[in-house]
Amino acid sequence: HQPPVVKPRGVLGSSDRAATIVANSSSIKDPFQEIFDKFQKMFNKRAFVHWYTKEGVEYCDFKDCANNILGLLSDYREISQETDYSNDEEGEFE
Repeated sequence: HQPPVVKPRGVLGSSDRAATIVANSSSIKDPFQEIFDKFQKMFNKRAFVHWYTKEGVEYCDFKDCANNILGLLSDYREISQETDYSNDEEGEFE
């Protein structure tokens, strides 16, 4: 058992105990949306797709994954009750 490390000149005092919290937050939807938007732009240009298909990834796997992310984003929107994305088109990835 080792005590937690304290940052020198930090605002926390030393202690012989530590705590960890694991939380689920809908704030992750924004980074997911940004990553999906970047993926969509690159995929529409077929950028780097050949590297993955050469390794055995099927073209339809990209669409399946994109649809899974769209479903995840939709779930987060419902949970957070925000209207930031309410004008986005729902549906399948093309």
